Amino acid sequence: MSGKDPIVVLKDYLRHQNRPYSVNDLVLNLHKEFGKTAAQKALDSLVADGDVIEKVNGKQKAYVINQANMPTASEAELSKLDSDALKNMESSLTTEEALRRVKELEGTVSEMEERLEKLSSNCVLVSKADKENVMRGHENAVKEWRKRKRIVLNITEAILESYPKSKKTLYQEIEIETDEDAGVQIPDI
Repeated sequence: MSGKDPIVVLKDYLRHQNRPYSVNDLVLNLHKEFGKTAAQKALDSLVADGDVIEKVNGKQKAYVINQANMPTASEAELSKLDSDALKNMESSLTTEEALRRVKELEGTVSEMEERLEKLSSNCVLVSKADKENVMRGHENAVKEWRKRKRIVLNITEAILESYPKSKKTLYQEIEIETDEDAGVQIPDI
């Protein structure tokens, strides 16, 4: 199917993944780059060369890269990995420190909840009458806005009947700013 050698591709894939696979899994994971027969022949060749180990479990065969052929870490690399792991563990909190930190945070949360309770209990609510007054005032202002807009539109329409230029030009000459020019809209009541 492709110009690649299935032996090389399968060996690289198994080395990179470093875990066991069945033939079907390998074929599917490689997006059917090779057929099952070609993959099986390549795996048999790799097993014969000692690059791959075949593990038979009943009828199922699993293939994994031979760990004996993999490079091992030197003592210096192992000690560096150990020291990195130790630094990582030392930088994390111990159980006692974590419990202490949890208690501190719980105390902070309870203080903030008390503060919130005090602030919310001290607030003065707007009375129903005040709210109704504000709402009535808002409604009256919106009605007045609509009324004045209608009056201006009627007057400008009357002027435009005998005006030789466009509506836009008239508005510019008498300096009328429309709601659209101001970017506002009359709110619904």
